[in-house]
Amino acid sequence: MGRSKRSERAARRPPRPRLGGALALLGGLVGLILAAVVFAGVPDVLTEAEAYDSAVACPSAGPLPAGDGNEIGYEDCLREVPYTVVEVSGKGARSSGYLVDLANGSERVRVGFDSDPPLGADLRKGDRVTARVWRGEITAVSGRGSTQPTDEDPDTASEWRILLGLALTAGGLFALWYGRRLLRPGRVPAR
Repeated sequence: MGRSKRSERAARRPPRPRLGGALALLGGLVGLILAAVVFAGVPDVLTEAEAYDSAVACPSAGPLPAGDGNEIGYEDCLREVPYTVVEVSGKGARSSGYLVDLANGSERVRVGFDSDPPLGADLRKGDRVTARVWRGEITAVSGRGSTQPTDEDPDTASEWRILLGLALTAGGLFALWYGRRLLRPGRVPAR
């Protein structure tokens, strides 16, 4: 008696996808290592966000003093600086945010906003705005009766870092589970 067609097809079936399982395990480990690196920086980001939230207004609106005792050379207080909008553009096709070029005399800076409301989409060339500056970074822009945090706002940075760490952890755990499933003897995942 010969073999049935079904058993012949089973005998010709390619070996288990061991390479795919190994790559999934490797990808899972890399994802978890990256998540650990991201989470390791969260305390520093949260400390910076706490420092920003507790910052008070600077005593004068003058220029930044040289060597004020801060290791990065900027004030730890909040300054309000007037700017004029030079240009407003979208960040790109896949982003809902805006890039805004601001000028104050000969100084020209570019700030980014993560989303439209309440200010980014409403700004026009020539608008006068007030920028909140902390440690040399513009953290918020006020104009047209509203205030919007920029991409440099420390509170926003901590939220994104935590979300990135959670996404890397979830992806890494899934890749480890799937890689182990591919390498488990006797079971071939359905196609």
